[in-house]
Amino acid sequence: MHPIGAHLSILSKTLLLFLLPILSIWLIAADSGNLRGTITDSSTNQPLSQVTIELKNRLFERTVTVDERFQLTQIPVGDYRLKVSVSGFSTLKRDITINTDQTTELTLQLQPQPLTLRDVVVAPSTFSLLSEPAVSNTYLDRETIRNTPHFGDDVYRALGALPGTSSTDFSASFNVRGGEYREVQVSLDGMELINPFHLKDYTGVFSILDPEALGGLTLATGGYSAKYGNAMSGVMEMRSVDPTERRTSASVSFGNVSFRTEGTFSGGLGTYYFSGRRGYLDILLGFTEDEEEEEESDITYYDSYGKLTYVLGSRHNWSINYLLANDSFLSKENEDGEIENADSSYDDFYFWSRLNSAWTDRLSSETVLYHTRIDQDRLASSFGGAEDYDFFDNRSLRRTGVRQNWEFSLNAGNFLRWGVEAADVKAEYDYQGITEVDVPIGNDGSSFVDTYLEPEGKEYAAYLTNRFKLSEKWYGELGVRYDRQTLLRDSQVSPRLNMYWKIDPSTSVRFAYGTYHQPERAHELQVADGVREFSLPEKTTQYLLGFDHRFRNGLDFRLEGYYKDLEDPRIRFENLTRSMVQYPGLSADRVALPVDSGEVTGVELVLKQNSGERFSWFLNYAWSKAEDRLGDETISRQWDQEHTLNLSANYRPGPKWNFNAAWIYHTGWRTTPVTLASDGEGGFELVPGDFFSDTFPAYHRLDLRINRRVQTANRRSFELFLDVSNLYNRKNVRGYQDWQIVDDGTGNPVATYETEEWLPVLPTFGLTWTF
Repeated sequence: MHPIGAHLSILSKTLLLFLLPILSIWLIAADSGNLRGTITDSSTNQPLSQVTIELKNRLFERTVTVDERFQLTQIPVGDYRLKVSVSGFSTLKRDITINTDQTTELTLQLQPQPLTLRDVVVAPSTFSLLSEPAVSNTYLDRETIRNTPHFGDDVYRALGALPGTSSTDFSASFNVRGGEYREVQVSLDGMELINPFHLKDYTGVFSILDPEALGGLTLATGGYSAKYGNAMSGVMEMRSVDPTERRTSASVSFGNVSFRTEGTFSGGLGTYYFSGRRGYLDILLGFTEDEEEEEESDITYYDSYGKLTYVLGSRHNWSINYLLANDSFLSKENEDGEIENADSSYDDFYFWSRLNSAWTDRLSSETVLYHTRIDQDRLASSFGGAEDYDFFDNRSLRRTGVRQNWEFSLNAGNFLRWGVEAADVKAEYDYQGITEVDVPIGNDGSSFVDTYLEPEGKEYAAYLTNRFKLSEKWYGELGVRYDRQTLLRDSQVSPRLNMYWKIDPSTSVRFAYGTYHQPERAHELQVADGVREFSLPEKTTQYLLGFDHRFRNGLDFRLEGYYKDLEDPRIRFENLTRSMVQYPGLSADRVALPVDSGEVTGVELVLKQNSGERFSWFLNYAWSKAEDRLGDETISRQWDQEHTLNLSANYRPGPKWNFNAAWIYHTGWRTTPVTLASDGEGGFELVPGDFFSDTFPAYHRLDLRINRRVQTANRRSFELFLDVSNLYNRKNVRGYQDWQIVDDGTGNPVATYETEEWLPVLPTFGLTWTF
């Protein structure tokens, strides 16, 4: 098992012992009442379906999707804000009071409100998360995200439930539709985030974002607007919460403790939000160290996010934001003469200021000033094993820039967006590494890299889009984007087109065509693999077609197909027999893949339904094929998974308890067959077959999550969860390592190896106290 996997497994079981005293909180009960009512169209008095009911106060929050009638029981006594919303109607807000052992009766009517051009979703492959379920492209709302099993209570982990995504047990990062994670642009409140993860030595186990700080998340897996550049596979936009009242909470969960506070000031003109998290794995790892094997581990990490907003007059809103994260990792291990040492630290800091201005009722703008500072220092060595290495890797990035976006409603049939951006970028690489491998596979078994570089340059971008309305049923968006990087001495033009056909209120078809470029950024040079020069931008041309339908019983159906043609790909370095390595460039089966082109084809099916207040479920299936062309050969991408199936069922017997089970299945990732052959000098060597022509066994697991909410008599709120990943302890294979050529006892040589596995059964828990 991977070292971090072994630690996590032991720690999770140890921590559950501390959970038992806390369970007594689950038995505390407060006075409660009930709420029921009907919801109709104010213009026709006809009942409405798939209506979202949100009931919220400082200590309690509940969201359900209902049809015409609703009934909520066992609601803690108190004053609440009720919000009722459904697509195509104005949102209704009302203050209500829940009294002890009483049922509050409501008759609610919603006013019809046609969608504006700005709100129409014209692109396929767009999923909104954490938002109100009334939003037309919502896939997983905040309540569903909270209830869906996701290791470490990390919202990134929940994205693995989306069609077209693939991920690993260890890393919170994910791939989209056959691409790499670096091909997904991630932003928070308009600020681009670069590799925003903790424990990067283990490919990023947790994200640096507190999930409770997020108010909304949209993931586009294709067909996105010309507003977005430097991303070939996807765009993920995150929006922080908008405070409306004073609220403070503290949480403890697997791996970290956290504190949050939010509120308003100056009569509601200003708002503030602060969150801080501190990992305590450094404390707990002391319980898992093995003194006989001279093992020592120390993992420390923290992150903090803050936002301050203020309304300037009647047309301007100003905000300042920051996000910072720090990691330090120390590991010393001596196991049977194999000595491994690692010492690394990471510092990430983002600071930005935004001014949103509504110049007129039709013209608005957003101006963002930003600065990014990222530093990384790593040392690692290993001696006495099958792979000996010694390296140091020090890097830094500074990026400062300004961006301005404009929106203008030209008339009822045209909505314009345009924008410009300029940034100054400086990076530094100081890397030296040496590797000696006993039994290499596909390489010569040794390498030495010594690199010092200080690349710098300017980045410029501009875009223009027009969203237009052809009729009551036909909408579209035409756009073009221009990018230039002085570091690469190259520029790119990217035209894009989206069309939306609204067949009827329940049925629609969406189409997208576009070109997307991926320049190699100043911080992305693969120096560990000996690369010293930047590649010209990659390019992909995409075609997408999607069909959506909502049945009368509230069942949502989505079917999408896509094709991506890749040109000018940058050289990739892959491990032939392992899905993941800790230190790129320092392994026995590492090979260069100077592919010429590639293509990705796929079909995705989504079914989703909320069956009343108690039960909901979703299913998605994806078939895909991701291939590269290398000379006259066609090879599959390592992370290609031909078949993927996600199933999730949620049961809520009442407002206090929630049970969710999720089953994940996908075809095993790709690997390379290895054979034993003569080296021509009287010895033997391991020879790789066709690259990635074989697969690991199929991957599957069952996850379970139980949530319990309690509001005590002293007006405090507690929320607890228990999350169990890989409930039936499936041994999923992720690679083969430590290859050796040994005598089988009869004088004949044989190849042996160790099988690496993904995580075993892993229980985690958490507790949030709101006061």
